[in-house]
Amino acid sequence: MARGVAAHVNERMAELGLEGRIDHRSYADQGIELETAAQDRAGSVAQAGAGA
Repeated sequence: MARGVAAHVNERMAELGLEGRIDHRSYADQGIELETAAQDRAGSVAQAGAGA
């Protein structure tokens, strides 16, 4: 379903002359690595404890 929605939206965006596109794949499948908010908070707490 996500693939079909992305294809429909991308087709319509192209018709309207818009450059952006939707990719239905997960970030992992696109090769994009992200940290979760929990990982980010843990790093902030560790830095605060170290006097940073």
